Amino acid sequence: MHDARQAVRAEINKQEIKMTAATTRAPRLGALALPADDPARRLHLSGLAREVGLETATYIGPFKQGAPASAPKIFSNGPQPWLERYAEREYFRHDPLVRYARTTAIPAFWDRSICESEQEIAVVETGEQFGLRVGLVFPIYAADGYLGVLSFASRSFSMSDADVQFVFGKGLLMATLLHRGVQEMLAESEQAIKPQLNARELECLKWIAAGKSSWEISHIIGISEHGVLYHIRNVMAKYGVSNRHVAVRRAMADGLIEWTVR
Repeated sequence: MHDARQAVRAEINKQEIKMTAATTRAPRLGALALPADDPARRLHLSGLAREVGLETATYIGPFKQGAPASAPKIFSNGPQPWLERYAEREYFRHDPLVRYARTTAIPAFWDRSICESEQEIAVVETGEQFGLRVGLVFPIYAADGYLGVLSFASRSFSMSDADVQFVFGKGLLMATLLHRGVQEMLAESEQAIKPQLNARELECLKWIAAGKSSWEISHIIGISEHGVLYHIRNVMAKYGVSNRHVAVRRAMADGLIEWTVR
């Protein structure tokens, strides 16, 4: 068992060097970046699938460990009608590969036998109509508590015993780097849409967080109550919310203010 683990680790190290050199956009912090436009992204995922001898690569995530299922991001080079149906009918809630990734970190070969319920069978049967019959699944667990799953699929697939360590090592590496790349991409998107708040708006938010009313804030910072309301309305408009306390929570999530009492 120890020798097998060493062999897998050695293969991962070799593949990491190869993949880093082959990636068109240099990975940052060990991440495998996805192209921004959909055609290039689908082509990129097709290349990842070919690396393990399959046709389709699909990343689903990130999920928060232990949290209720919410709509994830889905990146795939699979048939567009299948992806549209998957999203429309929220198949991720009954996808056996997602369920599998939530319960174990062990890569595995998958086919219909992985299903544990009629709903999961229905999802797999629908995928089979689009040529997604068998493949590999790679759960992804990150230190921040967010997980994901990278799966590969084809109409048919066989893997000799000699190929297991090589393919699983390569797939696990790709899954880990792709997960990091998606997280970085999402973080950049969130950063890009953060509203820009001026000093007076931040000051008003800080005092709201401290439990002060508009009248109290006006006396604390030396402007009229009407002026305070003006700044608060501006903040709510920038965040697209209709409640000042929601705006406060959003600003806290963005790291702009903290709970403070003066």
